[in-house]
Amino acid sequence: MFTPAVRHFSFYPFMQPLARNRAVFTLEAAEGGLRECELIWWKRTAPQALHSAPMSVCCRDGSTVRLQCD
Repeated sequence: MFTPAVRHFSFYPFMQPLARNRAVFTLEAAEGGLRECELIWWKRTAPQALHSAPMSVCCRDGSTVRLQCD
């Protein structure tokens, strides 16, 4: 993976809170830059309890791929 080819920020539109317990996370990557991606998170009060979910491609424009997990 070529790290500069992946873009994510901690604000809109890369992170969209939908409800108190639901959000959408987005990554942008160069076409062919990622084979698979997984979002891993934990509660601040219980950092030892990890949760994960696979990210899937939501759109591509020939040079950029957007992956989302919600």
